[in-house]
Amino acid sequence: MATRFTGIFIAVMSIALSVQAIAGGNNTGVSTQSTWLTFSPDSLVFDTTCGVRVCKTVTIKNISPKIIDNIRTDSTLQKPFNINGSIKSKTLGVSESTSVSVCFDATKPLFAQDTLHVFADVRDPFNLAMLFDVSNSMGDPVSNKDKTTRLTAAKSAGNKFLDAIYKSVRTTPDTCAVFSFAGTNTFTVNRDFTTNKQLLSTSIASLILHNGTCLYNGVSLSSKRLAVRKNPVLVVLSDGANNGCGAVDTENSCIQDAINAGVKVYVIGIVDITDRNEQSYISILRNIATKTGGKLYTAVTTAEIDAAYADIIARLGAEEEFIIPMSGKASGANIKITPASIAFDSVKIGDERCATVTVKNMGTAAGNVTPDMLIPANNNFVIANQSELQLGLLQPDSSFSYQVCFRPTRLRTHLWNGSQILNPCYTASQQMLQGVGYDSIVVRMNTDVTAKPSDFLPIPIQLLNAVPQEYGVDSVRFTVAYNSTLLDTATVPVSTYNASANTLSTIRLYSTRFSTDTMFVDYLLKGTSLLQPTPDSTLLNLQYKMLSPSVMQSQLTLTNIQFADGNPKVGIIQPAIVRVDPTCFQDKRLFGTASLRLSPQTSYLVQSQTPTLSIDYTATTLTEATVSLYNLLGKNIQTTTEVFEVGTNTKHLSLHTLTPGSYYVTILHTSGTVLTVPITVY
Repeated sequence: MATRFTGIFIAVMSIALSVQAIAGGNNTGVSTQSTWLTFSPDSLVFDTTCGVRVCKTVTIKNISPKIIDNIRTDSTLQKPFNINGSIKSKTLGVSESTSVSVCFDATKPLFAQDTLHVFADVRDPFNLAMLFDVSNSMGDPVSNKDKTTRLTAAKSAGNKFLDAIYKSVRTTPDTCAVFSFAGTNTFTVNRDFTTNKQLLSTSIASLILHNGTCLYNGVSLSSKRLAVRKNPVLVVLSDGANNGCGAVDTENSCIQDAINAGVKVYVIGIVDITDRNEQSYISILRNIATKTGGKLYTAVTTAEIDAAYADIIARLGAEEEFIIPMSGKASGANIKITPASIAFDSVKIGDERCATVTVKNMGTAAGNVTPDMLIPANNNFVIANQSELQLGLLQPDSSFSYQVCFRPTRLRTHLWNGSQILNPCYTASQQMLQGVGYDSIVVRMNTDVTAKPSDFLPIPIQLLNAVPQEYGVDSVRFTVAYNSTLLDTATVPVSTYNASANTLSTIRLYSTRFSTDTMFVDYLLKGTSLLQPTPDSTLLNLQYKMLSPSVMQSQLTLTNIQFADGNPKVGIIQPAIVRVDPTCFQDKRLFGTASLRLSPQTSYLVQSQTPTLSIDYTATTLTEATVSLYNLLGKNIQTTTEVFEVGTNTKHLSLHTLTPGSYYVTILHTSGTVLTVPITVY
């Protein structure tokens, strides 16, 4: 039984390489030229225009006297560099060549640098022997931290080692062997040198435990078998110091045998380096490793064993790295137009307003300035002195200026967005021109008319200015105000304009409202467009009916008029005057003032819950009288003529057609006497 100090895994290696390269980590060289490969060209320089993809080919040639395996390149590079088909695993025979294409594809002006990395397996194949300690103590757990048995951990480590060795396909593969040792005379060749990974794995799986730990003897015999082979490597696993083996081999003799065989020894010990009781064993293992040019690893978990194993694999590798420096410059034109936006505000049709525009190439290459980049597609914007524009090739940091003007031919807002995309590497240079074309017109409503009650009155609204069709006036809204007792909006306005020229065919009264003695009526004209090609024409006639008013005259005023969205602007000549003929109709007013209409005289008020209203009237003589019913505005609702006898008479009025509200009943004697009675219908 071996003295217990946690397992030891020893790798012994000697590889003769001729590497001329800039030193890298883990025996990895970095170079641009070597005794194995040449690169043509050995650097790449790109000088192009932004947005233009340029590719160059690098030729890789094997100039060594042997086959070179596993040549590969970066799969990706930093943008704007990219590989057009990377090399993943290429074998080159003596004097053979391969190539790789590298492209420079800048999407913006820049200067960039990167490095193309080429890797190659330039080492000679090695012979590796794995020596396992199979003493009974290898059946114990790795440590208190890891309950995996030591032999299980050793087998796992050995198989991972084989996986890494045979991961890459080589023209001349590495050969491996599996050895084991325990007590005296137990050194065993479990599998002699072979390239068959499966046979090697099977031999590792078949390892079984025995008594004793003859570590020195195992190292010596393994070194002697490796001495006859090129580039030998030994891998040893043990969990104790040399024990129960006599004086056949010693620490010094096994070290000397390894040195004589040209072997480096890598030792992995499953041992707690902080345990004072194991320091003597650790010292022995360190001597074996360092005196043969190897390294000692200690581990107390399976993960630490794997980590040590991975480091050995990295040290066994001899992959050479070559670098090809690359640089690239992309230039591009960047035409900027300033200011980026111009707001001309409001300009009257027929006038113009101008602003200065500057065009400058702020890029690193010349750019072509063409007319379509500058000349607005909207004919309300024009370039002054267009023939003097400095069009053509504009050099970097060069500029010129010109005048752009807003000359509106139509009303309302005009907008033009121009995009100058001169090079895909820059954001498009955009310019926005905006202006509002306006005009002003005058309407007139100042008729003076005299009429009697029940007459229909035309009130014309005249358009003093021409309205071209391109003004796009599709509606007219206006409000008329007048005395509420004087007129009745009996009908909608009557159009008198030429229907073929004016297509505002929808004319309607859309709301009415009134205060104590003023009525407000809102009108809307709507259609396709208003076209009045000649000035001083009638827009339309408003039609009203004369009532029995409380006043003798009233003004009609346009309190508001709007064409379309307020453009063109409108000026108004007003008011119109409506007069009552005073010679015939003064005595037929219901009341002297409009305020009396809204203050019913309760002494004459008769309320009824039935659909019929009864009015009692006392006559002193036989007389004929006319009884009429009016609404608050003086509009006649019902009229009948009756003969009243001397004494009390009763008159019945039907309320079936009346809506709730206030009304007036008038009784007109043949003698001319008028009696007015206010009533309320609920």
